[in-house]
Amino acid sequence: MEKDKLIIKVQREEKVRGWKPITITSDSYEKISDLKGQTGLPPHKIISLILEFALERIEITED
Repeated sequence: MEKDKLIIKVQREEKVRGWKPITITSDSYEKISDLKGQTGLPPHKIISLILEFALERIEITED
């Protein structure tokens, strides 16, 4: 089964309309920093893209 992919296009930064802080692990931050180097996007934009992708595909089940 092929996994869904999040494709990030290199783009110019858009103006941000507000901030809400989120704490992430150091490992996650390093991965986001690597993506920043590859795409040129700021970390907040990368995290927003990842969250939107995940939230559109999340499925909640009961045990």
